Amino acid sequence: MIINNLKCVFHDKDKMSPGSVFYSVLKGFVMVEFVVLFLVIF
Repeated sequence: MIINNLKCVFHDKDKMSPGSVFYSVLKGFVMVEFVVLFLVIF
């Protein structure tokens, strides 16, 4: 999941602005948080 996001970031690097990269990193971080919460709950 997270590796997939990184692949997308590197694949789209030529047309990405710093804001888009930041947004992708933030999205990945939120996904990690959801996974951690899911593991804690169950």
